[in-house]
Amino acid sequence: MAGKVRRTKKKDDIFFNVFASTSSVERACELSGYSSSSVYRYKASDVEFSYKWEIAVKQTVSAVEGSLFDLAVNGDKDFKSLKYVDSEGKACHSLIPIKRRNPAAMQLFLKAHAPEKYNDRLVVAKLEPLANDDAEGLSDEDIQEELDRFDDLKRFELEREYPGITQIVDDYKNSFND
Repeated sequence: MAGKVRRTKKKDDIFFNVFASTSSVERACELSGYSSSSVYRYKASDVEFSYKWEIAVKQTVSAVEGSLFDLAVNGDKDFKSLKYVDSEGKACHSLIPIKRRNPAAMQLFLKAHAPEKYNDRLVVAKLEPLANDDAEGLSDEDIQEELDRFDDLKRFELEREYPGITQIVDDYKNSFND
């Protein structure tokens, strides 16, 4: 049976550096010496570890967004084969570098960064408070339903602005219930 691995700042740094550059928990665990169950336990029980985890995820997302942007704007580098006959009648062959546009990358980028214009599935809900006379005829259940709807929409807006934030908040709240 293997001994328990001691957690250290150096191992944490290795874990987060690898995790941020690869987005692979498995690879980060392998190189830092942690087990995956240990890092998930650290994430659930240690606010600082959880925060660093979210930062590493955001760094990875940022790197992917940068690559997607480059692909959307500059296209994918490729080569076109050109066969021709030179002035002496000899058959020749050349490879010419070209850029292939990537419509899927362009569309994905636009949907992510301008969803109000390019995302056909986006549903924007307008939050309107109930007027006092509108609320008078509502039962306690109806009022609670309205409050829950409002809470869900605020969470949705928050999650859109800060992906992953609602999970962090929920984990933090749940840590007090355990």
